[in-house]
Amino acid sequence: MQVGTPPLVIATFLAAGVTGILMFFHLDVGVNKLLHEWIGPAMIAGVGAHVVLNWRPFTADFRRPLPRLVISLGVFLLAFSFAPDRLSYAPRAPRPPNTEIRSTPTPGLAVRSTRSSM
Repeated sequence: MQVGTPPLVIATFLAAGVTGILMFFHLDVGVNKLLHEWIGPAMIAGVGAHVVLNWRPFTADFRRPLPRLVISLGVFLLAFSFAPDRLSYAPRAPRPPNTEIRSTPTPGLAVRSTRSSM
């Protein structure tokens, strides 16, 4: 196993997992989405398997300075992703409900009567 792999996996998993949950609930701000997209959703499944298969080396990484530094870097990147994105053109506006679909007649579609047949 490579020396730098476990801390890198921990750092990317933390960033992808937190930003993914924020995006799911539409609570993402700043560059959360950009960070999440670059790390990749597949990392979540890979990290789970990696941790299970390498439990002892995983816990040993928290006792050494270099792996701690790499993990701290991931935490810093996650915190940075919450900074306002000054390069965007405009803030996100909520989308209005799609009323166009309901008001457009559909040819060949049966209209259900509200009157009773009795």
